[in-house]
Amino acid sequence: SFRQMINSILVSSISSNRTVFVSDAIPDWVLPGYHRLPEFLLYRVSKDKSVRILPFRPELSYARDSSLPGDRRINWFMRFYPDMLSRMGLSYCSLGQLRWGVRYLWWSADFVNYRPEYSEPLLFYLATAGRDDEASMVLERVDSLYHGTPAMEKLLRKLGR
Repeated sequence: SFRQMINSILVSSISSNRTVFVSDAIPDWVLPGYHRLPEFLLYRVSKDKSVRILPFRPELSYARDSSLPGDRRINWFMRFYPDMLSRMGLSYCSLGQLRWGVRYLWWSADFVNYRPEYSEPLLFYLATAGRDDEASMVLERVDSLYHGTPAMEKLLRKLGR
C-alpha cells in the first residue's frame, strides 16, 4: 500500500543514519512509533528521544522593525516563530534540558510581547527550575501589559492567584 511504501522509504533513510524531518502536515500514520522532536519549523524524526541542543538566538529585532519594507514572505514566515520557539522550549524541558528549554520559552514570550498564553509555560518552567525571582519578574511584566484582559485573568486562575 501507499502508506507502507512511504514508511519503508523513511525507515530506510533513518536506518542509513540520514536525518528525516516532517512538518505538522504529515499525518500520524507516517512513522508510527517514532518520536517527532521539534527543530525550528520542522520535526526531526527519531527512534529515541535523543536531544540535539540547537544553540540558536532568534533575531527578534528584525521581526519587530516596522521601518523595514514589508515582504509578504517574511511576514508569513515570522508568524510561525513564537510557536516554533515555544515547541522547542517545551520539548527541551520535557527531555530534562531546562536550561535550553527555558531559554527558548523566554524567546517565545518575548517575541509576542509576553502575551499570557505564551508566558504561561515560561512561568511554569521557571518555577520548576527554582528561578522564582525571574518568574515573579515575568509575571509582573505580563500583568503590566495585559492587566484585566480575559487572557490575563485565565493565566492568573491557572496560577492559583
